[in-house]
Amino acid sequence: MFDFFEIGSKIHATIDEARHDGVTLFGAGHFARAVFSALQDLGIPVRAFVVSGQSAGTIDNVPVVSLGDLDRNLCALPMWLAVFNRSAASDLSLLAAACHARGIDRLRLPQDYFEVIEQQMGWRYWLTDRRHYADKRPQIERALQMLGDEESRQQFMDTLRFRLGASPERAPQPSGTCQYYPDEVIASFVATGRPVVYVDGGAYDGDTLMQAAERLQLAGAYVFEPDPANFSKLARKARTFGFPVTGFPCGLSNATEWLAFSCENGEASAIMSSGESRIQCVTLDDCLMNQRIDYIKLDIEGHELAALEGAQGIIARDRPVLAIAAYHRWDDIWKIPEFLQRIEPRYQLTYRIHESNTFDSVLYAVC
Repeated sequence: MFDFFEIGSKIHATIDEARHDGVTLFGAGHFARAVFSALQDLGIPVRAFVVSGQSAGTIDNVPVVSLGDLDRNLCALPMWLAVFNRSAASDLSLLAAACHARGIDRLRLPQDYFEVIEQQMGWRYWLTDRRHYADKRPQIERALQMLGDEESRQQFMDTLRFRLGASPERAPQPSGTCQYYPDEVIASFVATGRPVVYVDGGAYDGDTLMQAAERLQLAGAYVFEPDPANFSKLARKARTFGFPVTGFPCGLSNATEWLAFSCENGEASAIMSSGESRIQCVTLDDCLMNQRIDYIKLDIEGHELAALEGAQGIIARDRPVLAIAAYHRWDDIWKIPEFLQRIEPRYQLTYRIHESNTFDSVLYAVC
């Protein structure tokens, strides 16, 4: 499927050239500054921050230089693209093309260099040491075969190629469908008009609940959001609907427990060991043991698999439609399909990408 030996060779070349020559960083946002700090820890010099706009002063005494103003010496250095988000303006393949057009030949994308600074950077969604994939090749191939349509299999393979650096010039493109309620997934509900009992894990400020209400006939909703600021907005929005909404200011997991949580990060608030606060987590099986559930959406910043483990009873009993975020961890793309097929083999699985750089990818399960 992929040449993992070649990946290992590229990693050594990346660190050797960076230590020898120093690097420039394309970007000046939060991710670029975190990369800069990591390189400082490793003693690797950063010669310039490069931006698409105008040259503008310095960051920590390092000049901020427009891509169009780079001189020959800076163009000759390795450039690390230090932009990593879902925005269309941050599409890594488009940024890479712009840098190549400027004469940058030694360009490295985040997935090309993350192994070098992983210890300093910590969790960054699907970025990881790409050599981890080699040990999971059988599971990855099984997950590919579980997908029920050609578009899913193609997007799955495109995702892997991009994340492994095998096709940096061609990032997978978003599917253009509704992220959590695409037509093909909700078709049976629309055709029958049957009211839907809905669960929203990671309900944020109610944005996805509002989308669900627009796309489905909801009989009721159970919404979970542990971030206090987000939950307050969610509760206000929930009062405006014409169906009952039950809100839980809790996280979802595979046990009733208290976990460390990083809050006040908007939609990116997440359970993580370095979190500055603690939240109550619950299982769906415990909270909704006597309630039929028709539809479950989960987008909980990397804790999706644990939440599914805590919903095994509901999944086996009701076989609800599932729409599960599958991009927060590097191994979500195969672990989540593997888990669902073990719990309910009758599920038909599909996979779609909804934002740039394989962000907002979702695995759907329909019986």
